[in-house]
Amino acid sequence: SKLSKERLLDELKKILNPKILIKISKDRQTLDLIKIIFPELKNNDNFSKINSFAQNFLNEIDFIFLLSTMIIDDTDNIDYFFYKYNLSRKDQIRIKIISDFYKDKRNNRLFTEKNMNKVFYYNGRQAVLDILNYKIIKSKKIDKSLIELCKIYKDKLIPSMPVNADLLMKKYKIQEGKQLGQKLKMIEDEWVKNNFIISDQQVDNIVDS
Repeated sequence: SKLSKERLLDELKKILNPKILIKISKDRQTLDLIKIIFPELKNNDNFSKINSFAQNFLNEIDFIFLLSTMIIDDTDNIDYFFYKYNLSRKDQIRIKIISDFYKDKRNNRLFTEKNMNKVFYYNGRQAVLDILNYKIIKSKKIDKSLIELCKIYKDKLIPSMPVNADLLMKKYKIQEGKQLGQKLKMIEDEWVKNNFIISDQQVDNIVDS
């Protein structure tokens, strides 16, 4: 109780070591002790029964992802953890993206390349891999489709939208301003929804709508 929050977080990083995590997860006495010190780690027994594939890639996973698997739940637990400990803004956003994805009940069955492309485009490669790995860690059985998706996004490049403001201003005579921004956003949403493909006719329809 006399240790600083910075020191506690530093010690937590040592505890959440992939090499000893599975062993710790099977030791009830150790888990109980950790829960007393870090009550926010509500899922600290996650790794006691993980599938064989997850065990194999555990050494590749970093502290922030491991932390996310332990503090994300259906409450405001992660917000309290952020308040209590000095995580960087970047790390907070990373955990928040995972949490928000799984809190949205519509995402429960959306593990397809088309839907992951939306996450990829708006949030980046790390976000997609975190979301997929989170599901893999939490699943009792090995889902080969998730593993294949991970392989796809490890090398995939974020595409550039083929339509820009200059094109809309020159071809469709749209003046710079609010309407231009709205049309660009509508075109972007349609392009992302269609797996990064959009036809000239689709652009025409959006501009004329």
